[in-house]
Amino acid sequence: EIYGAKKLCLVVFENNPAALHCYKAVGFKETGIAEKYKLKDEEWTCIEMEMNRAKKIIETERLILREYTTDDFAALYEIMSDEETMQHYPAPFDEEKTRGWIKWNLENYEKYGFGLWAVVLKETGEFIGDCGITIQNIDGELLPEIGYHIHKKYWRRGFAKEACPCCPGLGFHKYGLQRDLFLHEIHKRRFLFNSHCNRHAESKGIS
Repeated sequence: EIYGAKKLCLVVFENNPAALHCYKAVGFKETGIAEKYKLKDEEWTCIEMEMNRAKKIIETERLILREYTTDDFAALYEIMSDEETMQHYPAPFDEEKTRGWIKWNLENYEKYGFGLWAVVLKETGEFIGDCGITIQNIDGELLPEIGYHIHKKYWRRGFAKEACPCCPGLGFHKYGLQRDLFLHEIHKRRFLFNSHCNRHAESKGIS
């Protein structure tokens, strides 16, 4: 978790790929070259990096789920503007709607404590979609819904199946949602929280 500042900045040596990888995995992005140095006849390049405040929610074997930041716009727009990905929506999103999607989720974090979270690959730090819980009006009843969007180049790799089971456990144990029924976006049906999700949540210390 990152507290306090709205934006964090750092400088890291380009010649240290392990450090670059670690910072990218938690959301830092390169913003430019700060300076070059000669150390023991070897040239070292310092890279400027920065990130907006992004609270990590949970980790899985291959993924990190964290809160959205405005820095996610370009990667999200690539997903939401794609016709195939958005075939179940009235139309793909333009830039305004994509920015509105991020804003809506930031507002949901403030209002409910949860929303759709950015899905990031642990290995590379790449943003590949979102997954999480939203409150939907279903036949006049406000119900939690699990939803997700994954970049189509990562379809059929099990990322949605890996991310979605975390959501009921988070909802029940961390955010106090009722345990009875959730509405699943794909099947448009309610489903009971299963013991596998419960064990997964408990193993992550969410209780």
